Amino acid sequence: MKTPFADAQAGYGFVVSQTAHIEPVAYRTKFTQIQYQDLLAGCIDTSANPFAKTVTYYSIESFGGAKWTSGDADDVPYGSDERSKFETQVHTAARGYSYGWEEVNQAAMLGISLDSERAISARRAYEEGDYRWAAELLSHVLFADEDHANARALQADTFEKLGFAAESGPWRNFYLSGAMELRSGNFGTPTAAIGKDIAANLQPEMFLDALAIQLDAEKVWDLDITLRWMFGNERFLTRLHNGVLLRDHDKPDVEAAATVTVPDGVLVYLATGDLPGAQAAGLTVDGDPAALVGVLGALSPPDPDFNIVTP
Repeated sequence: MKTPFADAQAGYGFVVSQTAHIEPVAYRTKFTQIQYQDLLAGCIDTSANPFAKTVTYYSIESFGGAKWTSGDADDVPYGSDERSKFETQVHTAARGYSYGWEEVNQAAMLGISLDSERAISARRAYEEGDYRWAAELLSHVLFADEDHANARALQADTFEKLGFAAESGPWRNFYLSGAMELRSGNFGTPTAAIGKDIAANLQPEMFLDALAIQLDAEKVWDLDITLRWMFGNERFLTRLHNGVLLRDHDKPDVEAAATVTVPDGVLVYLATGDLPGAQAAGLTVDGDPAALVGVLGALSPPDPDFNIVTP
């Protein structure tokens, strides 16, 4: 097929472009490999919490000197120590790593695996001792391909390093649990999501907010249910509308489908999903009982065995 050109200049440009040789590979720019962990060995202290605002430290300086004196002198020089207090502000540094729409499409055109590039960068960050940056890069890789074997192994090693360096017990547990999940799979939650001792101390507002969070909006999108709740001297209104449960203080002029009276000691049954137990303990519904069942029946309890690291 012949391509017509409107003028000689356009034709010349086309001919020149066809003489260019394009190599099929992309070359990685090599930089000097600086191993910061070795360069600053003995100078880095990671014992402080990473979210501390300041670091306070003390230094002691000794001063004084000797001089010639006689046996009965009363001006013998003394040495002493002076302790000084210093406080240093902690500043947060960060660097991001993301791909734009154009980069993704150009990479697809050229056959370049962007996730592999991130994995290579993460390996370098790990070897330099920048474990938090390595963990950030590997998180992107795993969300793109959670079965990436090398990324899973390196992320587990990274979390293990961060866990061993963490002073905080909970943070250490987070990191080491993540490493265990990557190596052995999801190990579940060994404790109950909510026990009766916790539920017994819930405030009515907290209970109603928990209902709103657990609501499966798709199940109740077409429902419009208003309930009046009575917890001793406290009264509330909830309205289920457009898949959302809203809470407000009681308004006597608002009509409700039912009034739910929850005596002391009964909230624990509702909070644990035991409606028959709540009714047996004294819960009463004045109005349409189906209204309460409609709200409670649309709840979708959270899965306590969710993955920690992978999607």
